[in-house]
Amino acid sequence: MVTSDVVLLPHSGKLDLAVYCVEQGRWQGDEDFKIQESSLPPNDIRRVTAVPDASQEKVWDQVKVNLDIFAVSSPSAALNDVKMNSNFLQKVGQYTDRLAKSFEDEQHVIGVVAVSGGEIIGCDLFATPGLFAKHYDNLLQSYAAEAQGDDFGATDEHMVNKYWQKTLGVMEQEGFLFHGEDRGGKRRVHFSMN
Repeated sequence: MVTSDVVLLPHSGKLDLAVYCVEQGRWQGDEDFKIQESSLPPNDIRRVTAVPDASQEKVWDQVKVNLDIFAVSSPSAALNDVKMNSNFLQKVGQYTDRLAKSFEDEQHVIGVVAVSGGEIIGCDLFATPGLFAKHYDNLLQSYAAEAQGDDFGATDEHMVNKYWQKTLGVMEQEGFLFHGEDRGGKRRVHFSMN
């Protein structure tokens, strides 16, 4: 899995990318990587890589946690063996079947806050609605792998609003939100919760 997002300008040419291996028994340097559909790792593995002290060993440890959770036997400790397992596919399917079309009629959605078991388990925001739509199914699978139970009831709106306020405050301080000139006026960024 790629360690961090990279934006490339058109005609940038080849670029070396740092990656984490998600199959411990097959670890070796290789310049020939292939893109796999639905390749986004489960959210708990993505979370391990999002901290300053992230390491290859921590990624492998979390892959092993997933192997144990879904009772998957994998000689090479491969994340792909988890993602092909019938228990995993059944659990993820409970969520993806129900939530896959959540934003089908929405044209301006750029991200999602994932909530499960009364806790926020993650958030992903994209620059454009098109980018979000392209990655939504993969994101949903990633979050569904971590989701608990099958309670699709109401979410604590106060908790999510508090999370948004904190996140937006950090984003504004770090320069993630850009309020630039657009057709003579300020571009507005609007967040809503459904």
